[in-house]
Amino acid sequence: MLPAWWHEKKIVDYTRKIQENPNDELSYLCRGISYRILNKYESAIQNFNKAVELNKEFKEAYNNRGEIYFKLNQYELAIKDFDRAIALAPDEEIFYINRGKAYLKLDLYESAIEDFSKAIELDSDCYYAYYNRAVAYVSLKKFKPAEEDFERAKELGYKV
Repeated sequence: MLPAWWHEKKIVDYTRKIQENPNDELSYLCRGISYRILNKYESAIQNFNKAVELNKEFKEAYNNRGEIYFKLNQYELAIKDFDRAIALAPDEEIFYINRGKAYLKLDLYESAIEDFSKAIELDSDCYYAYYNRAVAYVSLKKFKPAEEDFERAKELGYKV
């Protein structure tokens, strides 16, 4: 993880780039990520909002904004952003994992299992998807598939 001073410097750099080109959605995304890492969530959300205003198909901006909504326990808003990211890039497993985690927080275990299963379909070595799917199975008292997923996650390197 890079130190805070590095992100503070990057915010200054991206601000300069935005002043030079106010339509630079990538600079808004990168500045938003630095704000997110510094736990300045409102500023991060403002930057991600601007990025998607400039580019309605900016999947990374939707995903990053969804991650902040998740951290702020605003799971429904997070799911909406992950839905949009998935619609734009249905082959990226991280979007399914992120949405699945939000479903877990809302006790929507079947939906979470579907998303973690899709992530596994896209990347069969994704130990994080196996682990989270196991958590959902345990919540549904489906212990046999949970045990299998915990074992697979461990085989793939997940540290429990």
